[in-house]
Amino acid sequence: MAFLDVLGFRQLIGRSGTDGSSLQRYLEIVSTIGTQPGLEYVLFSDSIVITAEDDSDAFRRMLSACAALLADLLDAEIPLRGAIAYGPFVRSTTEQTGTVVAGRPIIDAYEFEGRQDWIGIMLTPSVVERHPELEGEASMGKTPASWTGIPLNALLRHGQIPWQSTIPHDTPRYSGFSVVPLSRNAKTAREIEQSHACSLAKLRRLHAIAPDPRAQRKYDASISALHNVHQAWEGQARHWELRAAQGDFGV
Repeated sequence: MAFLDVLGFRQLIGRSGTDGSSLQRYLEIVSTIGTQPGLEYVLFSDSIVITAEDDSDAFRRMLSACAALLADLLDAEIPLRGAIAYGPFVRSTTEQTGTVVAGRPIIDAYEFEGRQDWIGIMLTPSVVERHPELEGEASMGKTPASWTGIPLNALLRHGQIPWQSTIPHDTPRYSGFSVVPLSRNAKTAREIEQSHACSLAKLRRLHAIAPDPRAQRKYDASISALHNVHQAWEGQARHWELRAAQGDFGV
């Protein structure tokens, strides 16, 4: 389950003006979640809750959906922060009560979302415990120039996540996994690199127009983290383009 929060929602409403174009774009992007099999979502103003069926592919579908949502909203200059948690939950929809989602994972995701001090989506400890394979599969390694399905190291990074603090000048960090923004159309190493470049450009623009230093700090770590991932995939793209030029298409 994912709990996601749009940052600066009041500014988004203000940008919409009389035609509501920015708000409409936001709603259109979020609605793409419902087109993906096994995923459902609830939208309440600036909060998005995504739930997935508990099957073998649920985790990857959730990661892909969150990565695409993060990239698409950044492209629309809408910053997002959130967390993904694992555990049993109840989801019901009736005419009398509407849609109700309850369970431990939504509490975990909500709490971890609020502790972060950046633009991004992290995995809570419940997800890491459920998927011990992350440590190996999410690390950067040589990847084929094209593949069936997106590798985990294109959807996730492991590193420092800025943490909220009530102590002045204190900058605590949490070491964990976070989702990398990635266009749903990226299928090759070069397309992944280009998707990261677009998201980086949007983060830098949002940083430049942030209203104050504290708001800008939320972008600093996000820009640094995505820059490192982008550099790694730039190297991947060059590697496979060189091999293709040499006529070597082996995995």
